[in-house]
Amino acid sequence: MTGIQDLPSELLLQIMEHCSSDLLSLTKAYPTALNTFSEKRKAFVARMSARFGDLALPSLVRAARLHHIRRQPDFETLHFIAIEAKITEVCNLTKDTSFQKRPDATLPDLNGYSLLALSIMWELGEDAKRITDMYSQQALAAMARAPDEEFYTPRQSAKLTLDERKSFMTAAFIFDSYCLAFFHGPRLLFRRNEHFRESFLRGDPTAIGRFYCIMFYIVQKHRELLAFVIEHMKVVPGRSSAHKARSIEEEYFLRMAEDDYEGPEMVLNYLQFLASQGLNMLTTLQKMSIDELTSFTLTTFLRIDSSDRPFVLISRLHDHMSLGTQEIDGWMPWAYLDVLLDDTWKDHDEEEIWEDTWSRAIPFWDPTEGEDPYSPFYWFLERRSQAGKTTGPLHKDGLYN
Repeated sequence: MTGIQDLPSELLLQIMEHCSSDLLSLTKAYPTALNTFSEKRKAFVARMSARFGDLALPSLVRAARLHHIRRQPDFETLHFIAIEAKITEVCNLTKDTSFQKRPDATLPDLNGYSLLALSIMWELGEDAKRITDMYSQQALAAMARAPDEEFYTPRQSAKLTLDERKSFMTAAFIFDSYCLAFFHGPRLLFRRNEHFRESFLRGDPTAIGRFYCIMFYIVQKHRELLAFVIEHMKVVPGRSSAHKARSIEEEYFLRMAEDDYEGPEMVLNYLQFLASQGLNMLTTLQKMSIDELTSFTLTTFLRIDSSDRPFVLISRLHDHMSLGTQEIDGWMPWAYLDVLLDDTWKDHDEEEIWEDTWSRAIPFWDPTEGEDPYSPFYWFLERRSQAGKTTGPLHKDGLYN
């Protein structure tokens, strides 16, 4: 019988490309695979670069390094000060591989990286590609349904250009890095360190817009998964009476998830928590069976609800509520989000502007990226009414484009 060790090296290399996080296990089980990797390292790296976009790789390196330190055996036992020190060290080492304004960002040489490092990069790249592929196609479909809306961009194909793919992948990697740096489970790291948080986005309005487009898309997908769980718990096949068969925990979860007063705040805090755990949280949950997802959701929702950590709101639910942490001296752990959303909602009371922005991924379709043609304000939030009046934030010169 022919085994994996008897396969041609080129075919074995293709198999290794689809292993991602299982790559190490494969090479341990089959030394032939390790030999093939050693011989074909440059080919492996070249294929990884081509799959995830060459110019997205600088942002991939920082995210991968942050993943690597979190996988160290003693990481979970560290005091949060030690955790912050490790994260700071990685961010200092990779400050030139985070977001860059210049379009010709220097690519890191991945050929010298270990098998473990490349395995982490491949796994992270697959998560980012899965999410951005789905998001970009959803956004293009939304764009096509509204050809008369502002920022509509005619297209010959739904396939992303290389520059567009680079933009989506880079934003996804930066988002994942941000989550890894500033959130550890429900704990908020580097509390009130606004400068460090803002350094991930460098104050660039287009980068900020893309970052939060990715985030709000991820929140939406988590919301959809939550809705699936709620419906599943209401009517479970095989139960003669779903209500009688539910546990106390299930009853509490359903009551809180659907409560008109307290429910929205609890749900939004839960969705914010899931989003703050990065790309892999979403892709992992999407691969679960409905029973596995229900068990995870119930356990995690109740754990977050009973936590002593303050709620974090990324959307305004009531007039008296502010964005950010819900505590006496609240603050915003998501850099620039309060400014971005306050510009849209507080002054103009039009939540649909941001909803339209991220649902159509407007900041990603800008063909003039790199020329820095915009003011520091968020150009993608500007809208013109049919009457000729304009809504949205002003440019610094007081005029609308």
